[in-house]
Amino acid sequence: MIAAADDFQRAVAYQPNYAMAWDYLGMIASQQHDWQKAIDYGGKAAGIEGKPDPAYVVDARKQLLKVQSGGIRPYLPPGQRPKAGD
Repeated sequence: MIAAADDFQRAVAYQPNYAMAWDYLGMIASQQHDWQKAIDYGGKAAGIEGKPDPAYVVDARKQLLKVQSGGIRPYLPPGQRPKAGD
């Protein structure tokens, strides 16, 4: 996924109005539980296409609200997780 995300980042750097690349970036961010990026990227893709936000953006908004309210802890990739007892 990381390699794919890098490719899509290059695609939008070259063609900023490439909605499909923004959408894929949003889906990847959603799978990684990076709710803010999922919202940003997916919303940008929807705006470019003139369509409503995709379902993963709607879900990401709900998940982000949970994180911000303290209802769930944000996801941390394995290398960034605190060690037991910390």
